[in-house]
Amino acid sequence: MSVERILVSIVATSFQSLATTIILFKQIKNINLKSKFIYFIFIWMYGLTCFYIVPNQYRFLIFLVVSSLIMKFLLKINDKKVILYSFNTEVLLSISEILISFFLVMFGINSVDIVNNYVYNFIKAFIFNKNIILIPKN
Repeated sequence: MSVERILVSIVATSFQSLATTIILFKQIKNINLKSKFIYFIFIWMYGLTCFYIVPNQYRFLIFLVVSSLIMKFLLKINDKKVILYSFNTEVLLSISEILISFFLVMFGINSVDIVNNYVYNFIKAFIFNKNIILIPKN
């Protein structure tokens, strides 16, 4: 495993975890900072694990389960819409990632490189998360 892959996975996962946390807690009100931090840490660990182990096809479903379980059992959010919050968050993240990949392809980057090249993965993650945080407004 290369140093480049490890650095990209840590940085990209940090950006994605931050974006996920911000999007999710814009949907759920009255959550304290400690709960947000706990959610961020667990989603960050989930992201690192998924980057190395889980194929892309399964990440959507696994995120729904993991995020819902974190909210339900660790954060004690007893709202019946917990799975809906996770689903909304994942849909926003997926749409944004598709749009960013589309724009990178429009600028002449080969789509295979976007998936396989760690530098393009990092660029995509940075642009993606910078923009996704701006989508949901209070």
